[in-house]
Amino acid sequence: MARPLLFVSAVSTELRGARRRTAAWLHGLGYDTISQDDFALGAGELRAWIERQIDRCDGVFQLIGDAYGAEPPDCDDPAHPWPDPRYGRCSYTQYELLYARTRGLPTWVVEVGAGCRDAAPATLDLPSPREGARPRTRTRAATNRNAPRCNAPTASVCGATTTCATRPTTTTSWSCASRG
Repeated sequence: MARPLLFVSAVSTELRGARRRTAAWLHGLGYDTISQDDFALGAGELRAWIERQIDRCDGVFQLIGDAYGAEPPDCDDPAHPWPDPRYGRCSYTQYELLYARTRGLPTWVVEVGAGCRDAAPATLDLPSPREGARPRTRTRAATNRNAPRCNAPTASVCGATTTCATRPTTTTSWSCASRG
């Protein structure tokens, strides 16, 4: 029987290590994972690759911290315009979550603690001041709005104890409080 496939999403400059540890943790729970770490040079435009990967997944598990992440370049191509008319200007990481929700996939959003970060907050890529840029705080608020706190077993991921569900459910999103 095929193992469920989850896309693990996080801003690379801040949470690459946490994303890798989370993927290993999920693998141990019986899931296969894919993330931007699997993007191969020559695979084409990154947004199209992200869409292809998410389309074959059973859900998206997103880690959020303080970084905004890189944005796709502006594009007038009618097939893949940017900013995307559905979401406006956002980072690749925000796009992964928004696209998954548009596709109706289950999503899990975990706000990580400071012990999970690969970079100090002062060195992170923050939103550009361009008109229409979507600040990280707006995404975090939109992500966590009306999201129930999970009441599930605790697991140690990236050195912090995080309360997280061990199996995906039909819940659209939830957030977990880090304790550490």
